[in-house]
Amino acid sequence: TSGGSIQFAKSRGTAVNSTTIVQDGDTLGGISFRGADGTDTNSSAARMRAQVDGTPGANDMPGRLLFETTSDGGTTTTERMRIDSRGNIGIGGVPETWQSGVDALQVGLAASLVGNTTNPSRTYLNANAYINSSNVESYVATDEASQYFQNAGTHLFKVAASGSANSAISWTTAMTIDNSGHVLVGRTSVGATGD
Repeated sequence: TSGGSIQFAKSRGTAVNSTTIVQDGDTLGGISFRGADGTDTNSSAARMRAQVDGTPGANDMPGRLLFETTSDGGTTTTERMRIDSRGNIGIGGVPETWQSGVDALQVGLAASLVGNTTNPSRTYLNANAYINSSNVESYVATDEASQYFQNAGTHLFKVAASGSANSAISWTTAMTIDNSGHVLVGRTSVGATGD
C-alpha cells in the first residue's frame, strides 16, 4: 500500500477541474524556504520547482526538477541544479540535450561524467564535449575539448582543437593504455620502439 503524499496539479484552464493541457516550461508546483530577515519573511533562501520539460500529451507528462538557492547578499534564487526529463543532471548549468543511450552529470558549463546505458564497460569524462541527440560527439562551447574514455578495459585520452559550439568534434587519441597494460603515446598499436 502507498503512504501519504503531497500532490501539485496545474491546468492552463480557468474553470474548476479544467484539464486544459499545460505547455513546455510551465511550472507545475514548487516549494520555497523562507526566513525572517528583520523586515519580513518574503525572501527565499532556497526553492524547488517542478516544470514541464517537453511536449505533454494524453497520459504523457515529461518533467524536470530545479533546485535553487540565494547567495549571500542576493535577493532572488538562482538555479544551482537541474534534473531533466531524461534523467541527466546539470550542476551549475543546464545539461545539454544528450543522446538517449547515456546518462550524464554535467557540472558548470562544460564538464561532464557520462555513463552508457546499454554498455556497462563505457564511461566518459569530458571537458567541453557532449554526445548530442543525433549521437554525434559535439562541442558545448567554442573552445578546445578533451576526453578520458574507458572502454572494455582500455583507457583512451583524447584531445581536439578548438571548434564551434554544437559542431562535431574530430578527436585525436593522444594516449592509450590498453587492457594488457601497454602505454601507447602518439600511436595506436603495440610493437613500435618505446611501447
